[in-house]
Parts: sequence; structure tokens; C-alpha cells
Amino acid sequence: MASIILTNSSLSDPRGPIESFEWGKFIINGINHEKGINAGKNLRIIGDEVSKWEEFKTGLDHHVSIQKITGLQGKGIEVLIFGIGVHGVVQIDSDVFDYLQNELGIAEVYSQKTPKACQSFNDQYELVKKVALLVHGTC
Repeated sequence: MASIILTNSSLSDPRGPIESFEWGKFIINGINHEKGINAGKNLRIIGDEVSKWEEFKTGLDHHVSIQKITGLQGKGIEVLIFGIGVHGVVQIDSDVFDYLQNELGIAEVYSQKTPKACQSFNDQYELVKKVALLVHGTC
């Protein structure tokens, strides 16, 4: 059995679906996602579905508000993980967690630095949980 390698800035996990992550680059189910390629470096992952997290724009604005939470409604998500960047610079508005739990019915919501968030996503996926990840791939 191949081993999982997690560092402060990268992840290698042959279990997948997130097979690897390094600064700004994800390999998910064999497909490369990075700036300008496929879904890019800011992703919304729900189970095996990967899409660009359009609402999260980087630059000087590294915060998540309720308005940036889209594409999760009606998906039956049990666990949502935020990947808050390699260095953890993304800030999540205080009302977001209440909104996700009380309005969208998501029982468990976590925020972690991106490499750990990718591993947590894979862990929950392996447990056959309906899991989602909103993730920033740099900073």
C-alpha cells in the first residue's frame, strides 16, 4: 500500500480523489487543475465533481463571505471543509459557519490549511461521507 505524504505545503495521497497538491496545483482523479488549466487553483469539489470556485477571487481580498458560498445548496453535503491556503491567509466571516449549518444543513464544517484540508477531504471521502471542499490553492 502506498503511503500518504503530507507536509506544510504539499500532499501526495494515492487514495485520491485528490492525488496530489502543491502550491497552486491539484491533481484530482488524474486531472491537473492550476491557474489557467481546467478548474484552476480555487476549487469547489463535491464528491467527484470539480469546478472552479468563481466567487472566490484572490488579490487583496482573501476572505469568504456568505455571498461566496454557492453551488452547495441541495447537494446533501454532510461535511464541508475550507482549504484556507498554504499559509492560512484566507479569513472566513463569522456568520458563514452558522449559515452553512443552520441554512444549508451541513452538520460538520471545518477550516484547515490547504494541504491538510485536501487530506481531510480524502479521509471523509473514503468514509463514504458526502463531502465538499472549497479550497484556495496558494497563499
